[in-house]
Amino acid sequence: MGRLLAIIGGGVWITAIALIAIAVHWSEKPRVVPPLPSVPALIRDLNVQKKKEFKEGEAWAVRKVESAHHVLVVNVDADHVGNAQKIATEIVTPVLDRGFDEVLVYVWAMHRRKSFADRRVQWTPKGGYHELVIGD
Repeated sequence: MGRLLAIIGGGVWITAIALIAIAVHWSEKPRVVPPLPSVPALIRDLNVQKKKEFKEGEAWAVRKVESAHHVLVVNVDADHVGNAQKIATEIVTPVLDRGFDEVLVYVWAMHRRKSFADRRVQWTPKGGYHELVIGD
């Protein structure tokens, strides 16, 4: 009778441990967050600014925009990173009236994914545009 109780008790403990493990596993699953219903207005407005002077194969698109403390940071994917200065001009012109002290435009190659941008163009009201080649 003692062996039977030991076997049943062991089975109960194994079941309890398994249920706790399942509960912990389920609690670790990330919460599903639905995507934004629309693109933020500033990204939409900046993407509309693209002019027709860019030739075929010179496409670019604003992917991310952040601003804080009068600084605007824009991430752009472009077919030709050599057009960074031209792209930055297209982006800075419509936001001049918003009072930014600095605009940083990071240009990434569209078909190559790296951990850093290929070019950065900085615009300030006093200094104008300055391009920095980061990773060509």
